[in-house]
Amino acid sequence: MSRSADLLGSCHTPGHGENCAPHDAGFTLVEVIVALGITMVVMVALLPQLIVGLRSTDSANSITESKGLAQSELERMRNLPYHVAPAAGNYVDVLDRYYPNLGTPSREAACADPTSITAASWTGYVAPSSTARCSFEPATGAFYRTVRSLPGDGNSNGPVVVVVTSQFLSSATPPLPLTPRLGYDTSTNGKHFPASSQFAASVTVMHTERGKTKPVTTATQVVEQPSAPTRILADARVTALYVGSVTPDARALSLSAGLVNLVSGVSTVSTVTENATAVTATLATGEQASGATSTHQAPPSQTVPASSAPAAGLPVFGCDYACWGPSQISGADLRADEGLPRAGTSDAPLQASISNTSTNSGIRFGTDPVDTTDPATASSYRSGLQLSGPLVSLDPTVATSPAQMTGCAMTAPGSVSASGFLHATDGATGKVTSCAAAASTPVSVLPTTFAPRGIIRILLERAWVQCTASSTAGTAALDYRAVVQVWNGSGYTTVATVLPGASADPLASVNMNMPVGGDHTLGDYLASWSSPTTSTVGIRQGPGAAEVAVPGVVTLTTQPLRSDSLSVDGLDATSAVAATLGAVNCSTEDRR
Repeated sequence: MSRSADLLGSCHTPGHGENCAPHDAGFTLVEVIVALGITMVVMVALLPQLIVGLRSTDSANSITESKGLAQSELERMRNLPYHVAPAAGNYVDVLDRYYPNLGTPSREAACADPTSITAASWTGYVAPSSTARCSFEPATGAFYRTVRSLPGDGNSNGPVVVVVTSQFLSSATPPLPLTPRLGYDTSTNGKHFPASSQFAASVTVMHTERGKTKPVTTATQVVEQPSAPTRILADARVTALYVGSVTPDARALSLSAGLVNLVSGVSTVSTVTENATAVTATLATGEQASGATSTHQAPPSQTVPASSAPAAGLPVFGCDYACWGPSQISGADLRADEGLPRAGTSDAPLQASISNTSTNSGIRFGTDPVDTTDPATASSYRSGLQLSGPLVSLDPTVATSPAQMTGCAMTAPGSVSASGFLHATDGATGKVTSCAAAASTPVSVLPTTFAPRGIIRILLERAWVQCTASSTAGTAALDYRAVVQVWNGSGYTTVATVLPGASADPLASVNMNMPVGGDHTLGDYLASWSSPTTSTVGIRQGPGAAEVAVPGVVTLTTQPLRSDSLSVDGLDATSAVAATLGAVNCSTEDRR
């Protein structure tokens, strides 16, 4: 017994451990099973929480991305101007993108399934009576829905759809939804007026996540914010005659005659700008030539001197494409004193005009650089049309001085002329007035060997608009008269007299099959033409503002005048000539 104890004790003696059995033999099977059981119990308890956490993180990331996408869409809206009139140029405003017109979508909303949402079928105007609304869209009132579709991430997340709704709001408290007026269209001059200066915008980003729709909506209000409080605005714009086409070597060519542009305003300062050009022509290669021109600005207040220019053309030598007779600008006063801007007066308006003398027939426009008056020289025009001389000119048999205008009324007819004035008055009956007017002697379109004064002859006797506004009222007035004639083989037949107030276009009913001589019909030379109706003339008048826009008293497009062997019909579509007579616009605002 003592020896066994001694041997056992010797295992703990240094130097004798090598003769002893191991003291730690590892875990037993029971211990391992118990440990695994405890681990499985813990994991079973924690796994659902882990899965929920991963899904929540993924969902939160998706929501964050959706909010970021919605915010970027709102920034796109804020970076655009609220409203720019088409007459101001080819500028895109927020309404052009998000409330352009009253065109309805091709299908109703199916909000529960974002995969059915497409930009082509969903985008459009939703009328006040429509029930095709999603839960995230306005419940009442008219609005415009704009849709953009984006691809998914290729994994469990499907496509992303961005739905923007825009709804005009009134100035009431709380604001009420407003419906645009009939015919509203931001791309058409005269129909571009918004229903108000503010609208509510909501951006909803809809994405598919594991078969479920996840909409995220952000809303804001967009308000027109001028850089400074505007007290007075007035402008008058005129283009008496515009002609455009393309040369045989594919270069765009245009001529404009009778241009007057007057703009004034009072905000932090009082300003007036005057631009007038009797005639100008431009070729796509960069060549440009002009008749009498004038550009001035007030302050400082000044008198714009009368000026004149001799006959010229484009190119400045010869009369290959466009040329004209003597041109002139009348004198006018520009004043910006005491916050009452004015340019010209009703008795002495600013006027730009061309004298219809024998020089260059007043105006000559053609796209063939060859002198077609020389029988030995070939022309690029279709020989079957028997064209001769310039494509557009003033009737050479009518030689007159510039038109005489007093106020917006035509006191004496004349050659191509544009006129305008604007002024503001002070006191209890203070008003802001602007006027734009145009007139022209007969314009000959498409002279031929059998109709040397043109297949079509248009006399623009007058075209004027006047806008007057006070702090309590706005009044818009207009008048125009044009006589349209067609050569009948032996003389001219009046086919239409264009006057204001027409509910239907009188030119639309003209028979295109009427004979014009030379075994031709009117349709052989003319593709289309139009004149204003009550639905195409833009008029706005109300407290503090007035606006009138006449896009053109007569507008026409000819048939193609050159051949093209590569086209299906054998005609060069670009060789058609487009012309507009009597485009006049005015607007005034009085916010004093």
